[in-house]
Amino acid sequence: WTLLRHAELSVENTFTELNLKNKQIINDQKGDSYQVVHTSLEKGLLIIKEDEMEKHGRYFRYSNAKLDTETTFLFGDKEGIEIKYFSDGKKNWEYNYSKGMKNGVYAIFYQKNGQTYQTGSYKDNIKDGEEIQYFENGVKKQVKTYKDGKITGKVIQYNSEGVKISENSYD
Repeated sequence: WTLLRHAELSVENTFTELNLKNKQIINDQKGDSYQVVHTSLEKGLLIIKEDEMEKHGRYFRYSNAKLDTETTFLFGDKEGIEIKYFSDGKKNWEYNYSKGMKNGVYAIFYQKNGQTYQTGSYKDNIKDGEEIQYFENGVKKQVKTYKDGKITGKVIQYNSEGVKISENSYD
């Protein structure tokens, strides 16, 4: 059975639409072999390489029959965006990965209204760059900067109207 280009398996419904069965072995256009994971808890593909299997491509995890997390893997390592959902389907957080490590921007959200709670960035699994926390109304709550996982420079805090209430230096 030949699969469409693997990148086309980006939508969770594709597994049902293509009638992919759990533990089914499929091949892509390049000749790589995959084992399908299609259970009530997970949907995804395991690439088969020299008697080993690793997650590869979009992978979906479920909790109580609802989408819990979607992750992209490249030969077993997280690669690209990973999104975690609250039980009501709203985004909880999203992180970017490269070679299995957090790299790039991330965002964490409030469940109640979906507003952004916090944004920041990582470099090789270590916080690096500006991190901003927000009140539920979207106004900045706190701004700080990380370098190699350590707070540097000023940490500024604001009240819910956006007025600066404190500033501390960490240099």
